[in-house]
Amino acid sequence: MDNEIDQLLSLSRQINAHAHKGEWEQVEPLQAQRTSLLEALDSLDQANLDTQSDRLREVIQEVKRLDTESLLLAGQQKQQLSSDHSQHMKGKKMQRAYSALK
Repeated sequence: MDNEIDQLLSLSRQINAHAHKGEWEQVEPLQAQRTSLLEALDSLDQANLDTQSDRLREVIQEVKRLDTESLLLAGQQKQQLSSDHSQHMKGKKMQRAYSALK
């Protein structure tokens, strides 16, 4: 189980690192791997979980922190893309208006 917990943390850190770089295409496959791993951890028996509860709690807190940060970065990226698109569309409208005046 230690290996799975370490893997969960590693995948979350990789997702966060790619989010910081704006490499969103790299995030999706890592999220799929992490989801599978979370499902496997969820299916473990309670006795196994009890022996690792402190470590698991620490990792879950770190994963939540990383996820919050990654979601914030995604929101910022979305806003930037939306702004860039709006500017592009305004430029096209201005170009068409200018062309119509010629």
